[in-house]
Amino acid sequence: MAETIEVHTNVEGEDRAVDLAHHLLRTGLAVSIDLAPVAGSGSDGGGMWKISVLTTGDRLAAVEEEFGRAHGGTVPSVLTFPGGGGKPLGHR
Repeated sequence: MAETIEVHTNVEGEDRAVDLAHHLLRTGLAVSIDLAPVAGSGSDGGGMWKISVLTTGDRLAAVEEEFGRAHGGTVPSVLTFPGGGGKPLGHR
C-alpha cells in the first residue's frame, strides 16, 4: 500500500482554492481535501485559503506541481506530514 501524506499550502482567494481542490480530486491526485479561510486575511471569498490535501507518496510531486501552478508558477510554501499527522516530513 502507498504511503499516505498530508500536504498543506495557502492560496489567494476562495475561487482559486475551490478550483484547485476540484482539479486535484478529478485527476486522482488527492483522496481528501479540506479548505478553510485563513483568519485575518480578508473576507467575502478573498484573502488566503488553507488547502489540506491527503494524497499518496507517489503523487506528492504532482500535487506540489499543481500548487505551483495555482501560485502562478512560483514555488509556494508547502508542508508535508505522514498521513496520520505528527512530525512534518518537510517544508518547501
